[in-house]
Amino acid sequence: MVRITKYKRRRGTAAVEAALMMPLIMLMTFALIKYGWLYVKVQQINNAARHGARVAARADSNVGTIDTEIEGLMAKVWPEGAGAPPDNWYIVTFNPVPAADPDEGPWPTGTIVTVTITVPYRNTPLDIISMPLVPVPGSIAGTASMAREG
Repeated sequence: MVRITKYKRRRGTAAVEAALMMPLIMLMTFALIKYGWLYVKVQQINNAARHGARVAARADSNVGTIDTEIEGLMAKVWPEGAGAPPDNWYIVTFNPVPAADPDEGPWPTGTIVTVTITVPYRNTPLDIISMPLVPVPGSIAGTASMAREG
């Protein structure tokens, strides 16, 4: 009989502990999901920048072909079911800036071409779970550099 009364006094303890810990566990679970999604998107943007740099390194490429290749990969970054992406939802920058004359080619042979793709993270479908307590970056950027071939 002593045992039964001992357990009766502690019956609600587990429920109270679960009620106190459940919000913290849920916050951590959703934060892990959000950061996992962010990591996937960062990798996709880095891959698009690396592919853009690889195309920029070819001797026969120009800014139009580079933009077309990057656009094809960035279409995979935009989540399915989020509708069509707006124009200019990402920014592509080249360093050094390509030449304006298409007959010269965008860069001379041997130039180190850096391609940077910047995507704003907030207020886009890239942010799958809006949680005010979880910090996120303002934008995601992927950068790659390669030497121009001759």
